[in-house]
Amino acid sequence: MSFADITLFTTSDILSREGEILENVPFVNRHEVVKSLITDRIHARFPDIDEPEDYIENPEIFCEPAICLNLSLVLRENSTHRDDIYAIRSEFYQRRFEEEIDKALTSIIIEDYSIGVELLR
Repeated sequence: MSFADITLFTTSDILSREGEILENVPFVNRHEVVKSLITDRIHARFPDIDEPEDYIENPEIFCEPAICLNLSLVLRENSTHRDDIYAIRSEFYQRRFEEEIDKALTSIIIEDYSIGVELLR
C-alpha cells in the first residue's frame, strides 16, 4: 500500500487513547491535515527526491507519529488557556510526535534502500 492510500489512523484509534478528555469534542480526526504535515517532513528529509512519499515501501511506520500529531492538534485547538488539561496533553503529544517522527524518518525504506539503517536487497 502506498503512502497516498494508507489510512494512518481512525477515529477509534484517537478515542482509545484520549476518549475521556475528547468526549465533548465534536471533531477529533484531522487525518488529512496530519498526513499533509507528515508529507512536508518527508519532503524536508529527502529534498533530492521528487515526491519521496510515492516511493515509501513501509508507510505504516507513520501511524504512531500521525496519532500523536493528531492528538496534539486537536487538544491544542480545544485549549482555552496555557495550563488547562488540553494544553498540557497537547504538549505531551507534540513531544511524542517529534520522537516518533524522528524514528520513522530514519526507518523509511525507499525502493530497495533503508535510509540510514542498512541496504536491503
